[in-house]
Amino acid sequence: MVVIGDIIRKGARLYPNKVGVIFGEARLTYKNFNERINRLAHSLMKLGLKKGDAISVLSESCSQYLEIFFACAKLGVVVVPLNFRLAPKEIMYIINDAEPVLLFVGEDFLKVADSIRPELKTVRNYVSINKPYDTMAYYEEILSEDTSEPDAKIEEDDLFTIIYTGGTTGLPKGVMLSHRNMLTALLGYYIGYGITQSDKMLFILPMFHTTIFGPLMLLAAGGSVVILRRPEPKLMLQTIEKEKITFINAVPTVYNLLLQDPDLKNYDFSSLRLLSYGGSPMPEEVLKR
Repeated sequence: MVVIGDIIRKGARLYPNKVGVIFGEARLTYKNFNERINRLAHSLMKLGLKKGDAISVLSESCSQYLEIFFACAKLGVVVVPLNFRLAPKEIMYIINDAEPVLLFVGEDFLKVADSIRPELKTVRNYVSINKPYDTMAYYEEILSEDTSEPDAKIEEDDLFTIIYTGGTTGLPKGVMLSHRNMLTALLGYYIGYGITQSDKMLFILPMFHTTIFGPLMLLAAGGSVVILRRPEPKLMLQTIEKEKITFINAVPTVYNLLLQDPDLKNYDFSSLRLLSYGGSPMPEEVLKR
């Protein structure tokens, strides 16, 4: 039996000194990353979280977001990622529907979280992810010193995440994905894309979507993930060259923005081997370019 937490446990054992996650100035080896995940897991246990509980995350993409996913996976705690593009009332609806007991908040959404806080029925603890904030605990300060693997029995059919639909035909609905669901999908992507330990992914999409498959897949293969908060074309081009990126998954709009950059020809893209896209049809001319 294999569960999501085994991905990073295996990586820490097989490639302890290899850099697996890059975000800003942080370059985390598999060993470092797994230790931070375990520290967070022990912190969550100290806050009283247990298997079957849910937490939510309102944040742009960052390395801590991945840590939250893995720490919860190791505890059997369900992650409910929130679409930060929604209106506060829509975010409030999803939180009250999913009934998380803890809310992690990124720096750009601290005031939004504060504004809906009185209406949230089940959230007991609030954690600011990126910086200290006077009405919330701070992520880096709550991390336990305990780096041991948490003692929790997780089954393949246990819930891993609940991802809410867009709500275009009514209220958003929570789609329940188990460890088995996610790992089965990862296996299909892994085989189809031919991902190896040599691959380095540039991840620029939001983690509140099923695009979380990308980082999980790269780490399962022993590769590396470079995370950007958002798809800024100039920064993407610089990062592709600097980090020798091999794989990007994006939406057609992002690829079109990259192609329109006036300095496009000044960058070295020789490392790229795989570009994938989704979310909308790709215009034929953009695909040809």
